[in-house]
Amino acid sequence: MKAEKKNPNPGFTLIEIVATLAVAAIVLSAILLPLTTGIRELDRPAAWVTMVFLAQAEMEQRVIAPGYHEVAAWPEAEIDGYPGYTSTGSVIQTADDVKEVTVTVNRGEESLSLVTRKTDWRRDI
Repeated sequence: MKAEKKNPNPGFTLIEIVATLAVAAIVLSAILLPLTTGIRELDRPAAWVTMVFLAQAEMEQRVIAPGYHEVAAWPEAEIDGYPGYTSTGSVIQTADDVKEVTVTVNRGEESLSLVTRKTDWRRDI
């Protein structure tokens, strides 16, 4: 019977270390990719709430407060105090005394629109 020699330096070989690093890289990327995507999307609900708030504020200032004849469309403009957010407004005359007003708030690729109708209900007939 042959006696087994004991390895004086037991440890990992270079091939075992490289294989372990390759497996760890694959596993970590599979875990971190969804995590980083989720972290990037964390501000999205807050941005939508801000867009709704801004659209309502624009609607109140530019559509509800002015009289019927003062309501007019406006070009895309940055909203003061909210960098990255812009608003536009369009007005369509749908009947003699009815205007359909659309307020759109944009943030990058996302946009939100509110639509209302304003009428000249005090008009003399």
